[in-house]
Amino acid sequence: MKTTEAQLQSACISWARLQYPHELIYHVPNGGSRNIIEAANLKRQGVLAGVFDIHVDKARHGYHGLKVEMKRPGGKLTPAQKAYKAKCDDEGYLTAVLDTFEDFVKLIKWYLN
Repeated sequence: MKTTEAQLQSACISWARLQYPHELIYHVPNGGSRNIIEAANLKRQGVLAGVFDIHVDKARHGYHGLKVEMKRPGGKLTPAQKAYKAKCDDEGYLTAVLDTFEDFVKLIKWYLN
């Protein structure tokens, strides 16, 4: 059975919150299918295409914070995600595109320890 991106994100967030309960680690629910009214409301409220999935609001290793985009194996960034990554990189954030739980754990351990 294939692991979905949502299942992968859930596992990553669950692990991170257990290991680092006092850190600001959260998922931005930017994707998914919505009806047209809800989508319009969210856009007016500031939803921004391309925003990465998981954010760690902690300055470390010379970065202002960490932004992680989780993809299924073989998944590619959208043009909006590529633009978001470039902007975050330019602004001093560490960005990562990962496709396994193990890579997420390794990155978070390095970043927060």
